[in-house]
Parts: sequence; C-alpha cells; structure tokens
Amino acid sequence: SDSIESVKEKIEEEVGTAVAVQRLVLSSGEPLENGPCACPCTLADYNVQEGTILYRHIVTRTKTLTPI
Repeated sequence: SDSIESVKEKIEEEVGTAVAVQRLVLSSGEPLENGPCACPCTLADYNVQEGTILYRHIVTRTKTLTPI
C-alpha cells in the first residue's frame, strides 16, 4: 500500500502542489497523517480502498501586516 507521503508526491508530480502544503482528508473528515519518520502511515492504515474519496486541502500561511 502507498504511504501518505508517496501519495502527496504523486499529486505534486501531477498538479505541481508542493508536498509541504498538502493535507489529505477522508470524506469522514479524518486527516491522513504522514506518521513518524521511522514508520510512515499507509493508505491501508486508514482502510482506504479503491473508490474511497480523499480531499486535498492546501495549507497556506499568510502574514497580516498591521500598520504602525
């Protein structure tokens, strides 16, 4: 089964969205976490099967400047 990180890498290759800003979420709202470095989580860990809908959220950090 693919790791969450490898799925994000495939998305980056296909559409150009950097892995660092992607958050994958199941249709139930549960986020798919990468897992600790020594033990990456896989799609199987979340029982993701063919036909499962995943949502891709793009996280951006914007800084609001306050006038002095």
